[in-house]
Amino acid sequence: MPATNHENRLRQIAVLVASVDAEAGRQILLNLPSEIARQVRSLSANLGPIPAEVRRALVAEFQ
Repeated sequence: MPATNHENRLRQIAVLVASVDAEAGRQILLNLPSEIARQVRSLSANLGPIPAEVRRALVAEFQ
């Protein structure tokens, strides 16, 4: 079953949080609704390795 746009966006946010320093990641999560932040934290725990080019692209997208 393909991922929904919502699931894809949650994964992107999880990768972003994993790609920035701890304080920036914490601030991102604090600015999200609590349920979204919980989902992002859950996804973050199971991301696995993220290629550097994917990290760079997501950080650039959210700047």
